[in-house]
Amino acid sequence: MKNLKQEFQQLKADYTNNKVERMDIIRKMQENLKKRTNLSIITGLDGKEYQMNSDNVEDLYAIDGALSALESSERITDTGNVLRKNMGLGNKYGPSNPYNGR
Repeated sequence: MKNLKQEFQQLKADYTNNKVERMDIIRKMQENLKKRTNLSIITGLDGKEYQMNSDNVEDLYAIDGALSALESSERITDTGNVLRKNMGLGNKYGPSNPYNGR
């Protein structure tokens, strides 16, 4: 996933620097985003819905931001779950303690 995010950042730089091949770069951005999710419509951080096949580069940037936020949130949740499990295992009465967490 990290490689796809880095690839998208490179495409953003290419889009800014290369005015001739912009449509090709937009197509590559769309492909990159489709690899990162199987959704055709995604709600951005601003609450608007964006189409994955949009030709508007600002829409694609918004989709990238929303996907990055989701990926970060999932990582935080996974980390929290691991820490919560470890805390339960470290309880001196064991994870099956009926008074655990009360």
